[in-house]
Amino acid sequence: MSAFYRMISENDPRWATAYADERFDECELWDSVESLGDPSEWSELKLTASDGDLSDMLPCDVIGRICSARLVRVLDPFADAVWWLPVSVAKDGVQYNYSFMHFPNVPDVLDVARTTYLAGKVARPHLSLEKTRNMPLVCLRPLTPSVVVRSDVRDTIEQSECVGISFEELPCS
Repeated sequence: MSAFYRMISENDPRWATAYADERFDECELWDSVESLGDPSEWSELKLTASDGDLSDMLPCDVIGRICSARLVRVLDPFADAVWWLPVSVAKDGVQYNYSFMHFPNVPDVLDVARTTYLAGKVARPHLSLEKTRNMPLVCLRPLTPSVVVRSDVRDTIEQSECVGISFEELPCS
């Protein structure tokens, strides 16, 4: 039986956070992400990092799942359904290449009877093992900061020594 984990940026003050310019229109970004028909339609997102070390899964104020080149290399063999969209992160006068991990399709993977909902939204997902068969990476919502990974993907990430990532086991059956 497979286990699944929510993978998210580690909540630790030692890690930098990426910020968009204050004039940035967050809703416009969300609309552009949700309406992408092809990765070529994406314009590189430019962000600035706060004080702290850069992590492999960089927290961000406008969009989730900002991944370092190292994390992209680790996840790419599992990521057939993922588009890696370029993100530039400036820190101390240096530009770093990151990618936004975009899932153009969000599959139905929840066990609806066992998932907890609050005001019509998923509060505590419960994954269906039948529905997640052959899915090493799953996104539950297009713009959520987390991604769901199978246990073998989590193990590969941990062995790669990527930093700034935490995992929370999700219920599944």
